[in-house]
Amino acid sequence: MPRSFRSGRSRTAFLAASALLAAWLAGAPPAHALKVATWNLIDYPATNPTGRAPSIRTVIGALDPDVIILQEL
Repeated sequence: MPRSFRSGRSRTAFLAASALLAAWLAGAPPAHALKVATWNLIDYPATNPTGRAPSIRTVIGALDPDVIILQEL
């Protein structure tokens, strides 16, 4: 056992400091969280592509995702 842990007081202080550090790190916000949106466009109207753009802008603007995944274009 290391010399610093021979006394009960040193070990208790170390464990208390470790517990405080772990509690502080657990409450810390994530460095970065990604917001992912997925959208299946199989039944989206293909006849009027210019009419689709406002709908897509409205939905994507409301969601404000970092990553967009589109299926079945």
